[in-house]
Parts: sequence; C-alpha cells; structure tokens
Amino acid sequence: MLLWQSVKSFFKENKVLSCLFVILLTVCLVGSYFGVNYVLCQAYEYNLYQLEQRTFTLAVRGNGIPDISRIIEAYPNEIGAINGETLLTTAEGNELTVTAYGYITELMGYEGTIPASFGRNMTAEELASGERVAFLEMEMADKDRIGDTVILNGEAYTVIGIANQTILPLASLTSIETVSIILMDIPTKDFTEEFSDFLREIHPASRVTAPETDDRKSFADFSPSLFPTAVLLLFGFLNLSYIYTYFLKMRKKQYIVYHICGASPMRIAGLCLGEIWLLVTGCMAVATAVYKIIGPWIYSAASMFFADRMGVLPCFALYGGVFALFAVVFLPTLLSSTLSITKKNTCAEV
Repeated sequence: MLLWQSVKSFFKENKVLSCLFVILLTVCLVGSYFGVNYVLCQAYEYNLYQLEQRTFTLAVRGNGIPDISRIIEAYPNEIGAINGETLLTTAEGNELTVTAYGYITELMGYEGTIPASFGRNMTAEELASGERVAFLEMEMADKDRIGDTVILNGEAYTVIGIANQTILPLASLTSIETVSIILMDIPTKDFTEEFSDFLREIHPASRVTAPETDDRKSFADFSPSLFPTAVLLLFGFLNLSYIYTYFLKMRKKQYIVYHICGASPMRIAGLCLGEIWLLVTGCMAVATAVYKIIGPWIYSAASMFFADRMGVLPCFALYGGVFALFAVVFLPTLLSSTLSITKKNTCAEV
C-alpha cells in the first residue's frame, strides 16, 4: 500500500517531469530491445560465419543436375548443403540470376527449410520433390506478388515468399551450369579424391573442382555500430538517474515524515527501489508492445524484413538487466539521500 502511494506521489509531485521520465524510460527500453536483438542477430550471423570457415565447397560444373539423393545416400554425414546458381529467362524476356537450393541441414542454420522475409518458408519436402515454388527478390517484387504465378525459363512457378534473392528448388530445374556441394568439415586428401571420383562417376560429363573455403567475411564485418549504440543507451539511462535524483530532492519532506513515523533509512531506500521496479515494469510492458507489435508493423509497411530473436528468455534477461542497472546507478544516491534525513536539522524542516 505504501509502495503504491509512493508511486502516486511520484506523478503528483511534478506531472510534466514525471511524464518526461516515463517517456524517456520507455524510449530507452525500446532502444534496448532493438539493441539486444541486434546483438543476438550478429551472434547468430557470426556463428554461421564460424561454421562457414570450417566448411569446404566442391563445385560441379556441367549442364545438368547432380543426383542429390545418391550423393546424400552415399555421404549422409559429410554433406552440409547442395545448391546452385543459374541464369533464367522470365516471361518478359529478362535474364534473372537465381539461387537454387537442393538440400539444407541444420548446420547451415536453416533447419531443413529456407526462410522467407515475407510469406511462408520453403519446406524441405518442396526442396526434395522439386515443387515449382519460388521466392522473388525484394528489389523486383513486393508482398502483393505472393500467390502469383510467374514464368521462369518457360516453366510456371507459384510465388510463396519474398526474400533477398530469387530462390527455386534445385530439383525443379532441368539443367544448371554450376552446383556447389558444401562439406561439413575440412576434408582429408583421401576423402577429397574419393568424393571427387564418386561425383565424376555419377556425372561423367561434369568438371569437379578442388575443395576451397568460404572466407569472404572477417570478424571486422560484424557489429560495427554496436559500441556507439551502447554509449547512446547508457547516456539515456544516466539522464534518467539525474531526473530521479531531482525527484528525490523534491520529495525530501515526504521521506522525513516516513522517518519520523518509524521508517529506517534502509526501508525508505527499499521503498524507492520498489518504486523504480514498478516504473520499470510498467514501461517495460509498453516497450514490449511497441517492439513486438508496432515495430514489425512499421518494418512490414516499409517492405523491410524484421528478424526478431528476442524470445521469452532474452526478454526476461533484458528486464532483469535493466532493473539491475537502475539499482546499481541509483543505490548510492538513494542511500546518501535517505541517510541525510536522519540528521537533526532535517526534522526541523517539516
């Protein structure tokens, strides 16, 4: 009851400043949501990067489609992915570079399906059967094209999603120039020779290249804006501490009355921490709604893909981390302010 009265007095003392505090806190929490999500996305990308650094790719060059089922059956534990890239012609006569996926494992981060930025994912069954479904590239199509039929290389495909590139199932094509076979680990010399001979045996007209790593990225490519973002958020939280310190000074007489009525300085400090906890909880609920509902809607309206990796556990971790930060930042101020009311001259001010 006393805690709720303390929160009510927080808003009654200075309505404009208290509303400014709540708005600034909510903005900082929304920024923290996007900041933590950015870090989680970067960590996910870096994990994929580390996996790619440990994988090797053999290219099969020829005018045909590798027998994916035979390759996977013969080497089920060695294959990470099989995909290709080809140049197709649309019904309008335009040439289009298309990525064709044939087999994806959890190692490559897709868990058997190809994710779409908009629309639905391309399933493992569609990849294996060569279903004539397609993702269209964002730069050439918008969400309104989902469900349409497009003609690629004389064949009709149903658009099921929009992605950052045009994607088709590899098995739906009748021919392709180059297919990349990604191995899940560094191949030994004996395995390389054995596997290359196997590919030449089932595709005698194709040319098999030597395995090579994918080293197109470096660690410097990740998190270039993470530090300035963290500095801006920390600056915002520090501004909140100054505003709350001002509120403590404004309500000094109220705390003196609590002390006269028998409340110890530590209990008053605990009351202030409880007040901060309620404010953080309320603003966190609003920030969660903004991040989970309004944020994706804005991204969708702008035809931008929103990768949300803030599950239940990261949300609770952020909630606990923000309250812990407030407690660490405000605790010295709370203790010095509440201890000062025990001085004899302060009681005379009431």
